[in-house]
Amino acid sequence: AGGGIVSQACTVQSVVFSGEEQRLHLSVGKAPTGCGPYAPIEWDWTPAVGHQTRQYAPDNGHQRKQPPNAEAYTLWSQASRHDMEDHDADATLRRLEAASEAAPDESTYRFMAGILCLHQGRWSDAQRHLECAAAIPQSTFRAVQTRVWAARAADANGNTERATQWRVEALEGNAPHCRPLQALAKAEQEAPVSRRRLRGLTYNIDLVDASL
Repeated sequence: AGGGIVSQACTVQSVVFSGEEQRLHLSVGKAPTGCGPYAPIEWDWTPAVGHQTRQYAPDNGHQRKQPPNAEAYTLWSQASRHDMEDHDADATLRRLEAASEAAPDESTYRFMAGILCLHQGRWSDAQRHLECAAAIPQSTFRAVQTRVWAARAADANGNTERATQWRVEALEGNAPHCRPLQALAKAEQEAPVSRRRLRGLTYNIDLVDASL
């Protein structure tokens, strides 16, 4: 995953166009297909328009890429599939937490584990996961996002002072698209989000995001 950027486990088609080479590269690997490997297809306009079947060996220089921690990413992929196909929140969370243990330096897994804990009303676990995620270096937007949710978890868990600290840190971020999150953090300092609203949140594992 790496700093909040994830190759989506549900990606089933990936194509790279190379105008200079006059060819495209089509992934022939399993999901997530962005990892490859890729087969080259030359731009050939001479055959008649219609369906064509071609046999290609994958590019020698484009073998399937592996994530830094294959075990953790496999668990992440399983979590995504449980959420999308089975709608099993418990199984999804178990795999997210297992992925977090397998890759403790990956903020993405921790963040989503914390979000699902909020959704299930596990306030202490939510705060623990989100504070772990906030401690991991990541992009400014993800850092602000994580701190906003860590503050919400701390409030729900009865740690008001800790929530205030996270909001102060969230307001320090300076990057595009952070202002809406910072406006929420500022408003929630006066009126924290209720536990009821937190349990009703919506989330998207593949986008690594959630909303109230």
